[in-house]
Amino acid sequence: MKTSSLGSVAAQQHADSLPNTGLRAMESPSSVKIESAEYLSVRDLSKLLSVSEKAVRGWVYKGLIRPEKIGPRLIRFKRTAIEHWIAQQK
Repeated sequence: MKTSSLGSVAAQQHADSLPNTGLRAMESPSSVKIESAEYLSVRDLSKLLSVSEKAVRGWVYKGLIRPEKIGPRLIRFKRTAIEHWIAQQK
């Protein structure tokens, strides 16, 4: 199994068993830009985690993940916060 910058093989294997989040094992991102970005958009995060944008927005609404508010309607996710969130799901 390939590793990504978001974590170890163990973290990727554990992604299958996250409760009620719909997360699946992370696949390698489609572009290096997403993998090295400090902040991720809803679309980038959904691609990185292999889930729909609707699922990401649902997690925000439920308070499972916390975005950074960039503007009145623009949010981004700090990569380090996402890495921490994934680690907490274990």
